[in-house]
Amino acid sequence: MMRTVVAVSALLAVCFSVPLQLQDNCGAVSIQISAAMTQKWTSKALSKGAECQICLDLAILADNYIDCAEGMLQSAANNWCEKTFTDNYYRNVCYDLVNQIADTLEKETDERIVPNVICTKIMNEPCGQAQ
Repeated sequence: MMRTVVAVSALLAVCFSVPLQLQDNCGAVSIQISAAMTQKWTSKALSKGAECQICLDLAILADNYIDCAEGMLQSAANNWCEKTFTDNYYRNVCYDLVNQIADTLEKETDERIVPNVICTKIMNEPCGQAQ
């Protein structure tokens, strides 16, 4: 059990320490798990506590990717405004709308992504502390 916890912790540390690269879908391409490592973990049954912790870590990782994607979306929309409108008034209106949409999306996703709630639903039993 202790080896499992150490190995899972090491894997997650590697995932979070991999630097994000441009054109990398928020690091999704950088984080790769070899087939041998996948086989090692799928061939052994994990305790419920370990499954819960893995779920919580993955939900947090997913939230980080969503936050990154929100920033990429806002940047792409701002670029669209810049290329589409030559008139400063309409360009500024476009930027303002992009910012409002981005703020709304961020608020909506942040309120809905609560790792312990997600993992409790997935595992059909309490998982993690209330946040």
